[in-house]
Amino acid sequence: GKVLLDKTGTLTEGRLSLVRWDGDLSAQPLFAALEAHSTHPVARAAQRAFGTVSGCGPIDVRETQGGGVDGSVGRRHVVAGTEPFVLSRSAAFDSEMRAAAARAAADGFSPVLIAVDGVVVAVASFGDPIRPDAEKALDRLRRRGHEPSILSGDHPSVVTTVARRLGMPSATARGGVSPE
Repeated sequence: GKVLLDKTGTLTEGRLSLVRWDGDLSAQPLFAALEAHSTHPVARAAQRAFGTVSGCGPIDVRETQGGGVDGSVGRRHVVAGTEPFVLSRSAAFDSEMRAAAARAAADGFSPVLIAVDGVVVAVASFGDPIRPDAEKALDRLRRRGHEPSILSGDHPSVVTTVARRLGMPSATARGGVSPE
């Protein structure tokens, strides 16, 4: 029968780290302040990458499960999260930022868009290494007659890349799935 597996922490180590930043460097402290109080894996990775940020504490931060975070940092409105989440709250997303997000996903990273005052100004790329035992575990499941599939909230391109690296057909991998 079918076996549905979550990607993060099951097939991957579940410990994201910031691997690339494209765009406005001045948005880093705003992003860090926004993520400072969250326990989400992206927020934890941002906390490790940027440390604690003082002097621009966020006010009225809202976290949306499976989407991202938005709130006020000083006098700026900052939004960080998935492409659909950020674009639903921002007006401008230029071709350079669009290309950075697509490149991150194509490389197997999770792109997090950062918008400041309605404009996407940066893309933070987060990576999560595949667990060393993942391939063996999938082989064992297949030998027992199971058909493993991946379901994940991550960007569909990221999920497809992980599936490909694990020798799974892309049709068995679905990304962009809500926690529900």
